[in-house]
Amino acid sequence: MLNLDENDIRTKFQSSGDGFTGFMDDLIRAQVRFSSLPYRIVEANLRTTQVDGGVDTRITSAVNGEPSGFLNSKTAWQYKATKTASALGAIPKEVKKNYLISCIKERHAYRYCICDSFSSSKRIEINKKLKESISKINPTAPEPKVVNASDVAAWASHFPALVLRYFFPGTAMGFLHFQAWKNNITALTPQYAPVDSWNVLSQKISEFLDFSKIPPDPVLLIQGQAGVGKTRMVFESIVAIDGAPVLTIYTSNEQKAEEIAYHIANDTRLYVILVADECVIKSREKLKSIAQGCKDRLRIIAIDNDSRRPATLAPEYWLPNLDEATTEKVLATNFSHIPSEQRRAIVKLSGGFIGMAAGMCNHYKDFPGNGIGAAVATIEGYYDS
Repeated sequence: MLNLDENDIRTKFQSSGDGFTGFMDDLIRAQVRFSSLPYRIVEANLRTTQVDGGVDTRITSAVNGEPSGFLNSKTAWQYKATKTASALGAIPKEVKKNYLISCIKERHAYRYCICDSFSSSKRIEINKKLKESISKINPTAPEPKVVNASDVAAWASHFPALVLRYFFPGTAMGFLHFQAWKNNITALTPQYAPVDSWNVLSQKISEFLDFSKIPPDPVLLIQGQAGVGKTRMVFESIVAIDGAPVLTIYTSNEQKAEEIAYHIANDTRLYVILVADECVIKSREKLKSIAQGCKDRLRIIAIDNDSRRPATLAPEYWLPNLDEATTEKVLATNFSHIPSEQRRAIVKLSGGFIGMAAGMCNHYKDFPGNGIGAAVATIEGYYDS
């Protein structure tokens, strides 16, 4: 499930420079996030800030322990979405570019990443050519390495969320990559209005998703009544964590959540943040038992409306309804076209259930005379309407 080979990489990205660059940068970000290093060590989009400088992405620190071995020192990456012969012919020109030269003098290891496949003997030949060129700039520079489509496929296969987003976006698998989840969760309220009462819980989520530490329990439970904003709170908390979105898979299907957990548990190469929505107590306990032995690689955030919980010492987090001032702020940010007095009527009627309030605003035009306060005096009336 969600494994790649060299043909996938070539077919998807060869001759697509920007696509290959974006994918490689996201792959590196995923590795940096899992290694719990600060996101600022990844300096991407250098073609914009350092035009034709010979470096697409610079990594300013070693990422120790990562599986590919390509990030074992600070590195300067050049991506080539071309065939091997073309990329090989470009080396003499590339190694003379100013920004690359400055990186090599600062002892960055050069990574020449080609979106193609080649033999072991060809790898030796290219690495020899790279070393000869780099040694002329700095004889003490770390060993340069060529990276090919096979290397990239094996490395990317450690991150199912990344593979899902780039290679299987239209597949009906019962779960979503982060961008697809974002499109869903922000459809009703595109503009996020910060909610101060969520800050403490967001910090708990950030701590839970720190892969440098092993939590006692692989499942973090977020509870609250339907419509109070649990899923949006989890989404915004993940957005705020550098690199976490690239690792994240979302599902509201309990069976699919268990399938993903089994897959991660069985394959020791894989790293995932799994958001399991609508996750009842029986499924949570199942997920916990599946993930207990791989919580160094798998973190599960379970979201549920039910206040019941098993007998456990694990912390429980309950998200309360929003207060009126916060609800009004969210509505004003996203539905400014609705008169303020009508928004206030919706705030009163919703009782802090932000999902209901946003839904009423979304259907504001459907109410007679757009007078929601007069037309709908009770929650029952809202549903009847």
